[in-house]
Amino acid sequence: MDEDIKDYLGRIKQQSFFGDASTAGSLKSNIRWYQNCARTSHHWFRVVGFTTVFLSVSLPFMAAIYPNEVQPTVIMSWLIALAGGANGFFQWGRAWQSRTEAYIRLERLMMQWEVAVHDPNAEISAIITATNKLVTDARETIKNETGTFFEEVQFPEVESSKSSHQ
Repeated sequence: MDEDIKDYLGRIKQQSFFGDASTAGSLKSNIRWYQNCARTSHHWFRVVGFTTVFLSVSLPFMAAIYPNEVQPTVIMSWLIALAGGANGFFQWGRAWQSRTEAYIRLERLMMQWEVAVHDPNAEISAIITATNKLVTDARETIKNETGTFFEEVQFPEVESSKSSHQ
């Protein structure tokens, strides 16, 4: 490997962006964060989804078992609405998808950069270009995922007091 390339790589690897997974703001810490959040979102998506389906399917049986009692079916209906509302509000399915896409893209960008850097025939200009591309594309990926997440969070709508008095 050329001395200019070794010097360049040594200097950029001192930047926090190229730090390890424990370095705040590093690419590797972002990858780890997206992996962990995707895993958590996947877990809650499955648990709440299964709970909603299970309770929904069980509701008619509960009504048949307790035909003269309203309380069990009201509680079960409330739990179904709670689970569905939580899933709609937190959008665990969308978060799982978005964060999984982000960490896979970030990993791919990192691998492409590593291949470019370890190319024995690479010139310093190609490595600088690959590094700039990695930083730009990683930042764009993080920005897009974060923007998409906040665009899709749905807050409950509250009717204004003026329209409720009409």
